[in-house]
Amino acid sequence: MERGCTLVATTHHGELKVFAHNDPRLRNASVEFNIETLSPTYHLTIGLPGQSNALAIARRLGLSDDVLQRASDQLAPEHFEFENLLGEIRSERAAATEARHREELAHQEAEALRLALAERRDTIEHERTAILAAAQREAEDTLVRMRREADTLKRKAAARDFDVRSADDTLKQMGADLEKLTAAAKPRRATPAVVSFRREVLPGDVIHVRDIPQLGEALSPVGDDGRVEVQFGSLRMKVSVDRIDRIEQAGPSGEKVAVPTGPPVSMELDLRGQRAEAALEQFETYLDGAFRAGLPFVRIIHGKGTGALRAAIREALANHPLVRRFESASPQDGGDGVTIALLAG
Repeated sequence: MERGCTLVATTHHGELKVFAHNDPRLRNASVEFNIETLSPTYHLTIGLPGQSNALAIARRLGLSDDVLQRASDQLAPEHFEFENLLGEIRSERAAATEARHREELAHQEAEALRLALAERRDTIEHERTAILAAAQREAEDTLVRMRREADTLKRKAAARDFDVRSADDTLKQMGADLEKLTAAAKPRRATPAVVSFRREVLPGDVIHVRDIPQLGEALSPVGDDGRVEVQFGSLRMKVSVDRIDRIEQAGPSGEKVAVPTGPPVSMELDLRGQRAEAALEQFETYLDGAFRAGLPFVRIIHGKGTGALRAAIREALANHPLVRRFESASPQDGGDGVTIALLAG
């Protein structure tokens, strides 16, 4: 270390682990070991020294308890304190990693819902524009026809060559057309949708919220602000009661109504290391289950490698009726080694 060498050293001595922890030039690391299977996991952990598993391995291998007890008696109390501390730190780190993973999944689900809502909003806007354009074309056609008929009546009146009854019928028809155009030109208030549910939303009710392609579970009754707290998968949000299209009442004795979806399905499918044919077969089964489970999106982990598996998966996604669109994950979430597919719903 004094010569500035790059040094890699292994040790079972706790004193050296503490020394590495206290010296800024050194950094502890360890490769995890599975006590149950007596085999390494090959998972490298940077920042934490490894635990001493010698006694545990010896016990699993059947060494005499007397020998193990004598060996344990020769160890200082600080050794066991150090090992217990390492175990607690590893447990806390694993819990923090799991919590961060759940938070990332919730963020991705919220982003998928946001994209679905934006897509729904664009569709409604396009439909509204098309309806307005069709109404405008119809009004223009009617006005052209009315002008043509009025010009005909004027010419006949100037030549005093017209049938009074026919002219009266024409004027009545023109008046009716004008009334229709006037009514069509008036702004109309949207007719509220018929809602087939009680206004008394109860916690546990399964509800469908307009513009959200996933069933939710009511967590609260209607508040003073007219909104209900709803759980969509791992996402929780408040929605106005006017946006609820359908509700299924909780069963007797608080029993919840089963949501009509498939069994729980993970939001990730890991296909790394598989051949394309087997991977595609598993992919089809998984995608069908994810759609029936009501997942808004899924993560397909295919790795980078030669790119053959990724190409096969994306070709299947491009023509799949259950998939709206797909894209590579962000660099911190796997980049081109992971494909995120937004499901139809």
